[in-house]
Amino acid sequence: MSEWKEYHLEGLCSLITDGKHGDCQNEAESGYYFLSVKDISDNRLIYDNARQITELDFLETHRRTNLKPGDILFTNTGTIGRMAIAPDDPKTSRTTFQKSVAILKPKQEIVIPKFLYYLLKFDNTRLSALAAGTTQKNLLLKDFRSFKVQIPGSQTQKAIARILSSLDDKIELNRRMNETLEEMARAIFKDWFIDFGPTRAKQAGRAPYLPEPLWSLFPEAIDDETGLPIGWRFLSLGEMGKIVTGKTPSTKVPEYFGGDIPFITPSDMEGGKGIHTTTRYLTDLGVNTVKSSLIPAGSIAVSCIGSDMGKVVYALRESITNQQINSVVLSKEYSNEYLYYDLIGRKAELQNLSRGGSAVPILNKTHFSQIKSVIPSHPLLRKFDLIAKSITDKDFANEKESRTLAETRDRLLPKLMSGEIRVKEAEKMVEEVL
Repeated sequence: MSEWKEYHLEGLCSLITDGKHGDCQNEAESGYYFLSVKDISDNRLIYDNARQITELDFLETHRRTNLKPGDILFTNTGTIGRMAIAPDDPKTSRTTFQKSVAILKPKQEIVIPKFLYYLLKFDNTRLSALAAGTTQKNLLLKDFRSFKVQIPGSQTQKAIARILSSLDDKIELNRRMNETLEEMARAIFKDWFIDFGPTRAKQAGRAPYLPEPLWSLFPEAIDDETGLPIGWRFLSLGEMGKIVTGKTPSTKVPEYFGGDIPFITPSDMEGGKGIHTTTRYLTDLGVNTVKSSLIPAGSIAVSCIGSDMGKVVYALRESITNQQINSVVLSKEYSNEYLYYDLIGRKAELQNLSRGGSAVPILNKTHFSQIKSVIPSHPLLRKFDLIAKSITDKDFANEKESRTLAETRDRLLPKLMSGEIRVKEAEKMVEEVL
């Protein structure tokens, strides 16, 4: 570590600032983004539900932030310590931030942006601990500027950044592959079971666009009475299986928690098709107090309250959910894959169906069980299940690999930053998992 030198962050950055101290006027589809804490997750910027604002408001705020590729984002109000590095992407130059996000612009002649990003990930806990406030934590810009770190020479910076980036790049590639797989499955589901594309093509006398064995499984016409392909029907979720509403064991009894049985809450239903890990786990003792809420592996869990309404995931293990989640345990003649893709696209409908005596929308068990799904013929249902299952298997394999890569990265990060291991040793560890 003799080559490592100490700096204050302000000595490594040309600017440390934050986003706008005030609000902006929304303008849908403007292409100018106004991001906050909620839009920084999984070490990247998430634009799915980002606010878009007027060009005038953007330009006024952009003068303060002027986001460039390589800038480091660090959430500094409320939820402290979420991080991302601005990508080399067209959206970057059209993105600004609320005051809850700090922007650090590395002096690239002194520090490589990706190295500083990983260094701050390593020091995240120490930096976040400086946040103060009673009702809401806030990490002041002066604390960023005076924060002390140590950096090595440029060659060591490059090597460490390259090693850690190689793992993150593969994780990102897997994520994008899964997005593509998901889009493929959703497109198939929409064409076959929402738009009734093959049946409408048959009815109109158009040429087949699927292989003949598959094409023959679709009805020849739409039934005028039901509006469905002939022979298809509607069934409610309650008719297709058992509906289970979750329940939380008493949090006053510590012995109920800390076991190995997943306890799923809406906050666990992020970033994947299946629930691989949860924040909390239950003991057998805890499960026994809410045993009627136990759901088997393969169940479809749906969040049914508030802003989390409409999240849909697989329970990959026998689990308990909290009371904000309704789960469907399907009868054997139906398809979990089919129901997953049916429900994943119905968030707006679920919100419209919600009932509650307060401003927070709630979809209770009774109304949830009455939601209807289109049910095709059994052979077609099984054919879709096989196609979707092959996609899901690839999805889960990619997620498993990404978890291994993330674990390797998280083991290497403190060891590289503390000098516990050398670059050559780290390179060998990375070669074993890539």
